[in-house]
Amino acid sequence: MTSDDIPLDRPPSASASVLKSAAVRLLVYGGLGLAVLICLADLRSLLRREPVVHPSLAEPPSADPGWPHLRGPHYDAHSAETGLADAWPAKGPPVLWNREIGCGYSGVIAHGNCVYTQTQTLMEQKVLALDADTGQVTWVHGYGWPYDAGGMYPGPRATPTWSNGRVYFTAPNGVVRCLRAADGRALWSVDLAQRFGAQLTPFGYACSPLVEDGKVFLPVGGDASLAALDAENGATVWASGNMPVSYCSAIPITFRGKRQVVAFLHSELAGFDPRNGRLLWRRPCSHGYTEHAAFPLYAEPYLRTMQPFRAGSDRLFGSAHAGACNMAFCDGSVHQISYGIAPAIHAALANRKDGKKIDESMY
Repeated sequence: MTSDDIPLDRPPSASASVLKSAAVRLLVYGGLGLAVLICLADLRSLLRREPVVHPSLAEPPSADPGWPHLRGPHYDAHSAETGLADAWPAKGPPVLWNREIGCGYSGVIAHGNCVYTQTQTLMEQKVLALDADTGQVTWVHGYGWPYDAGGMYPGPRATPTWSNGRVYFTAPNGVVRCLRAADGRALWSVDLAQRFGAQLTPFGYACSPLVEDGKVFLPVGGDASLAALDAENGATVWASGNMPVSYCSAIPITFRGKRQVVAFLHSELAGFDPRNGRLLWRRPCSHGYTEHAAFPLYAEPYLRTMQPFRAGSDRLFGSAHAGACNMAFCDGSVHQISYGIAPAIHAALANRKDGKKIDESMY
């Protein structure tokens, strides 16, 4: 019998079976080994649980305010830095350092010689403190399992806030926590869902803490629209409103010499007295799609909000005078509107959708 005469239904030899079995085992064990190596590489952050105080953090506080909040020291995203280069080289500015830290949507804040951010790795979410000059890790504070690890948007959403030697941050599951800035040690923690019955937003809690005048201001939803916690211990100072929230953090503004906290909520914009939580004003701002994430922009006396999906922007407030208020119209003109204007006329002035021009004699 020649090789061409070997029947096709002949069972495989023992050596072929052994080779096939070995190949399957190699694939399985190789995959498991690779997974173990990835886990071990990421476990390095878990091994550093004892905080390490970096020498630069022990220095006396600097007069430089740094960048303690997502939108800077004055909440307007403007920096007072001077001496910046007028132009960069074609290849870009020199890179001092870079570091792979994980994934997420957190920004970076800075105070003194340290920068802080939130990130997510294979094993956990964490707050990182890095040396601003070298990028070396000063301390790590792990606070939970990865969020939406297998989804399209994994990782933390909010940015930490530095205030008075402490770092405040929020997690996507609605937990707010206070850390000691020198070493990352946790001082207090509050679950907003448990305390206020907060209804968390579908894509995770994204509001960064606003810390001012000894209070931590956070949109919460549920039993309150906005809550103020004691910055020292996390106790509730006040909780106000009953409107659901969205993804936008609260911001402080000063209008007519008085401080207020503005919250861009689920379908309303509202202002609160930071001392006691009294609702100062509220304005409907959207219908249907209500995922507001952009900060309102404020330059007294104007407060501008941006809507999602090209819905445009709105401008509130105006220039106040005795007996009247100067208002900017959509055509760029400015008119003085009496405080005694009839509500129906005021509503007509604000509505440009019908294309009708309002008779100037009416106001």
